Amino acid sequence: MWSHHVVLMRRASENALRTTSWTTSSSLLCARNTATAQLLGQRSVLAQHLTKTASHISAWSPSSWLAAALHSAAMPSSQSSSRVSLFHPASVSASRHHSEAFLTLLHHRAFCSAAATNTQEQDEEAMQTQLKEARAERKRAKAAAKADAVAAKSQTPVQLSKHDHREIGTQQKLFFVHPTSPGSPFFLPHGARIYGKLLEFLRQEYQERDYTEVLSPMVFKEELWKQSGHWDHYQEHMYSVQGAHHSPEKEGSPEDHREMGLKPMNCPAHCLIYAHERRSYRDLPLRLADFGVLHRNELSHTLSGLTRVRSFRQDDAHIFCTEDQLHVEIRDCLDMVKKVYSILGFEDYRISLSTRPDHFMGSEEQWDRAERVLASELDEQGWKWVENKGDGAFYGPKIDITIKDNLQREHQCATIQLDFQLPERFQLQFATAVAGEHARPVLIHRAILGSLERMMAILTEHLNGKWPLWLSPRQVALCTVTDPAKDYALEVASTLRKKGFAVHADLSDNSLSKKIRTAQLLQTNYICTIGNREVESRSLAVRGRDPSQQISGSLQIAAFVDALQQSVNVFK
Repeated sequence: MWSHHVVLMRRASENALRTTSWTTSSSLLCARNTATAQLLGQRSVLAQHLTKTASHISAWSPSSWLAAALHSAAMPSSQSSSRVSLFHPASVSASRHHSEAFLTLLHHRAFCSAAATNTQEQDEEAMQTQLKEARAERKRAKAAAKADAVAAKSQTPVQLSKHDHREIGTQQKLFFVHPTSPGSPFFLPHGARIYGKLLEFLRQEYQERDYTEVLSPMVFKEELWKQSGHWDHYQEHMYSVQGAHHSPEKEGSPEDHREMGLKPMNCPAHCLIYAHERRSYRDLPLRLADFGVLHRNELSHTLSGLTRVRSFRQDDAHIFCTEDQLHVEIRDCLDMVKKVYSILGFEDYRISLSTRPDHFMGSEEQWDRAERVLASELDEQGWKWVENKGDGAFYGPKIDITIKDNLQREHQCATIQLDFQLPERFQLQFATAVAGEHARPVLIHRAILGSLERMMAILTEHLNGKWPLWLSPRQVALCTVTDPAKDYALEVASTLRKKGFAVHADLSDNSLSKKIRTAQLLQTNYICTIGNREVESRSLAVRGRDPSQQISGSLQIAAFVDALQQSVNVFK
């Protein structure tokens, strides 16, 4: 009887091994599941044989530990914490044949259990691998879909490269960026001229609209930024600075060890300017403009030419007014947007009203009131607009104007923001018409171009480097034909410079065709050739860059200057 059970058990072990071997040629997942099921089934059969054998032994063996050990071996592993050991001292007197059989049974049971465990672990590992591959595939598909959407919305790489402001800036020698000051562009003479013309244009608008230009410091103590709320809401975008004596061990007062912040915007400084004097309702509205340099700590991987920088200027203005004056002031701001964008060649733009974000200052009641004021003014003036929920500044709602360039790309530039919070934080007030009474002014943050650096990049690509005469860094090129014409060319150049025009006299030994070609590549507005005939007649042979330019032919110097001045006056 005993030998019969041993044979059955050994055959079961061989069958399990053969089954495991045969299934390796099948698919991985099916083979593992089949092997696991068979091994578990054989372990159940073995447990039944062990239980029967233990019953037979109990009938003839005086030692009950042997039967108990077999019963224990037949138990599932989860219930075998209190098994009886087969290596009891009494086993020495047992039959050697029986001992080998018992060891074979236990070895086979252990093999089946281990094989099942290993198969389960391999299955889990395979499933984890498949899940990782599926996640990776989803990420790749998502990235591909995003790339396709961007490609469909934008121009082709060739077109973008052709219009890229960085490429044009290099060709026309407008600006460059150096690794010693990342995100802070260097404007070369021709780029500085464009920059200066934009400032001049805005200052002219300010004068017509009764703005007062001010200058404010660049570095402030952290107390100012805490009072304004920027320290809590905007600190990650700010630069903190300390002097050379910042270490307490070094000489100097505690004041020398203070941490200070470079200003990322002008509004807190303008609040200090407002509070510097006593204000009356007769002083309002007070419109303060500031072209001071600002600094923001942009991430290095986001920096790009002039479109994303760390050091820049804004056409930043702040209007302090009464609530009754809000509608008129917002209307004037919108009118200025329309005029400036029309002159710069942006006729297609859209307007959005950005409302309260999740993280904001002040009460919901103040925000609701401010949003109603902006919405009602847009409606009254017939402006088409959409609501941009949750995208307002942390201190108030805003009107955002997004322009579209010649490449059909959109750029958010102008903004008009209403602020009830800063006047509260800085305790700003004015004397009302009622004797002894004071009230809080309302603050309007306003920018038309936004960052001048970014606007210059947008204009470069929008115009493809073909600057209009009033904004051009190369308005006139004088190309001499003969050596006797050089002195006359220098005389003409001096006359044009005194009138404020950007002129270059090419007195090189290059051929006339090469001189003209060079001027054309630099997108010079007007090219004047000077030969012996022009010297004798005191005239210029003028040709325009574009057929649409009406100044051409043989002109006297005075007539040419007048024609240029007329074009500049109307921003042509």
